[in-house]
Amino acid sequence: TLGREKRKIIWRIVPLKTVSTDPHPYFIVTGKVISEAEQKSEYSLTAENLIKYATGLFYWKDEKSIYRGCNDEFAKLAGLRSRFEVENKVDADLKWKNRAADYTQVDEKVSKSGKPDVNREEFVETLYGTITVLTNKVPIFNDFNQVIGVLGISTDITELKNTQKALDKEKVKAELANQAKSEF
Repeated sequence: TLGREKRKIIWRIVPLKTVSTDPHPYFIVTGKVISEAEQKSEYSLTAENLIKYATGLFYWKDEKSIYRGCNDEFAKLAGLRSRFEVENKVDADLKWKNRAADYTQVDEKVSKSGKPDVNREEFVETLYGTITVLTNKVPIFNDFNQVIGVLGISTDITELKNTQKALDKEKVKAELANQAKSEF
């Protein structure tokens, strides 16, 4: 607050790629002080909104596979009351504890190699039953280019997989009917 006018800092997360052959994206964070009047007209993408509104299951862990944060959808499927409850938990503490070793193994692979693990199809036990997800995990780097954790985004593809199975069944039926017709 400056005098009677309230001011706010707007933080922006901006993707930046320093070298075109570098496979790891870098981000810079900038801040701008704006007045209350400017706040009403200014659109901002805050880190809080980025986390809150991220689609799918959005989560990050430290280098020891300990959760440091997640979005609301992740928390809901994990059976947590709030996304803030995930902090300091490991996969063995959550609904999918039976698959914890598999998830931790992928985290370790990403952390050690410094390379993403993308498009991994996984089955996840949730509060509402088992779902199929497509998971992408990328390393999180510090300013010294050291891996300090893993960021994961998993997209629920259960409905897509069910539709694919139904189409496969219909295709088999059509092929059998066509074969029977040819034999007749």
